Amino acid sequence: GKVVVLDFWATWCGPCIAEMRHLDPLYAKYQPKGFEVIGMIMEKTSGRLTAEQYAEDIQKVKAFIAKAGHKWVQATQESIERVALDVIHVNSYPTCILLGPDGRVISREARGTVLEELLAKHLP
Repeated sequence: GKVVVLDFWATWCGPCIAEMRHLDPLYAKYQPKGFEVIGMIMEKTSGRLTAEQYAEDIQKVKAFIAKAGHKWVQATQESIERVALDVIHVNSYPTCILLGPDGRVISREARGTVLEELLAKHLP
């Protein structure tokens, strides 16, 4: 029942980090109105990782998020990578997909001012 952005990102992706900084004030403004962000970490995209690689990436991402102070939920790569790559077909980063309260896709280009305009329209 909320408006949700799925933010596919990685710590090595400069545009991803810039987009996350842009999300911070939008999250603060619209979260009380029913907006959620789910970070979809995709640290490595070259095939299935080992358990050790997943664990290393989780620690790296936790440290990054703690330092950056982003407040929204982060999904681990292990939990989402097959859906991201095989179902949603995410192939560039950042990819920000905005979902409406009914779970339908509003936009697959929900970044920057486009996201701001969509949030203003759907969560006035």
